[in-house]
Amino acid sequence: MRVVHETPSTLDKVQQSINKFGSKPEHNTNYYFHNKAKNSKNIVFDFSDDKLILSSYDEKLNIWSLFPSGILAPAEESVDLLLEFCRYCLEEKSGRKLIMEIDDKIFKGLKGRIRNMSLNFKILNVNLVRYWPIIDLKLWNQDLKGKRWRKLRKMKNKFFKNNEINIIPSAELPKTALKKVVFDWKENRKGRDRIDEFLYTNFIENDFSGIDYAMSICVGNVPYSISAGWKIPNTNSFYLSIMLHNYKIKGLGEAMYLESLNDLKNMRFDSVDLGGSDMDLLLFKQKFHPSHNYKTFEFSVKKN
Repeated sequence: MRVVHETPSTLDKVQQSINKFGSKPEHNTNYYFHNKAKNSKNIVFDFSDDKLILSSYDEKLNIWSLFPSGILAPAEESVDLLLEFCRYCLEEKSGRKLIMEIDDKIFKGLKGRIRNMSLNFKILNVNLVRYWPIIDLKLWNQDLKGKRWRKLRKMKNKFFKNNEINIIPSAELPKTALKKVVFDWKENRKGRDRIDEFLYTNFIENDFSGIDYAMSICVGNVPYSISAGWKIPNTNSFYLSIMLHNYKIKGLGEAMYLESLNDLKNMRFDSVDLGGSDMDLLLFKQKFHPSHNYKTFEFSVKKN
């Protein structure tokens, strides 16, 4: 294993690994590099043959973090690489703890290996379970016909009737106006998970580099939402990673999702991942009748 600190060439190394092993929504090079916190630095673990672990390290707090789903390797090797990563962070570097978010299968595998091998690590309680709804676009009803869609159809019609709406590519709008969408959204959101607006403002500052789709609903020419995301590597699925809107405009959240799903169906994607959600946000996303959900778990590992 080789530890690689962030340099201009690291971006190419990560992209090469994503091209080969990427399959998760978070597997996006720009997403990884834009997601760096103020006191943290990105550190890549290179296991040869393009196998990587993406992480960050907070020097001030002495805390390591695995980038969400940040294991780029064959699925059968994921737990082995994760344990080697744990050994480096917690034993060799004496980190206070290691924070990670992984899917159900890898989580169970990691717990089993730590228990069965009597390793000198302990998994602390799960901090947060995120639910990820999947929309099957082959079944998506763009016209919202039928009783099942009556409430959304009524809401959409009322929203567009009562507001002077323009739908504009986000990259064509002033950056200051887009950043205001981010700050207004953060101020009024009710989710209990920690949000760092720098991820969104970094994408805006970098002209949505790494984004395959970015759209804003404007009242007049003023943006009040940002819907953005990218194609999930090695699939024909799309990840709506950035879904921000002004909560004061009734019906805007629903309209934002409806317009994005219609656009992505027209772009011929098979499915859309609506992103990780706590229970409150999941209930909102259930309005769009996902075909199924999967779960990820956020937790910490410490040395015994």
